Amino acid sequence: MCLNTLGQDRCYTDEMKEKILNIVEHFRDTWENLECKNLKADIAAKFERTDYDKVYKEHYESIDNNELDKRVEEFLLASAPAEGEDPLTENEKTMISLKSKF
Repeated sequence: MCLNTLGQDRCYTDEMKEKILNIVEHFRDTWENLECKNLKADIAAKFERTDYDKVYKEHYESIDNNELDKRVEEFLLASAPAEGEDPLTENEKTMISLKSKF
């Protein structure tokens, strides 16, 4: 009976188990370093966008919201029921508004 199987039907020497452990540790270290690098890049990108976001909110957000409101009104007018039909319910108006925004 073989006690060094690592869940396999074959035996592994101590040297082979050490090599496997080194490979797994190397993979773990590489993965952790990559995740750390990506996280730092994400944080740096967020800080770089801060100025852009600030300018947008101060100058362009209200313009975009007004344009969006105008588009919603146009869709609501275009979706108005024909003469003799039931008027739109609040739920229908909400759904039309949401669809027109996207």
